[in-house]
Amino acid sequence: MTHTSNNREIKALQEKLQQMTELFENTRINYQLLDDKAIIRHVNNSWLQCLGYNKEEVIDQPFRKFVAEKSIPGFNDLIKELEKN
Repeated sequence: MTHTSNNREIKALQEKLQQMTELFENTRINYQLLDDKAIIRHVNNSWLQCLGYNKEEVIDQPFRKFVAEKSIPGFNDLIKELEKN
């Protein structure tokens, strides 16, 4: 593989990453990325607008902090099930 073809592949990957990032950030659907401990690592703009937070308030916080009180048992069950896999 030549240096030129490597550069083209890198540029194509960077463009795809940019497209996917824009799609994630600008969709009207609320999205969040959680780590394996259910800690929020990223949320999109729709999520922030819908829930009325800014990124600094939610990044690195446990997702369960943002789950409705009545939904916490079901959320805990889901997390336990995911941890098995």
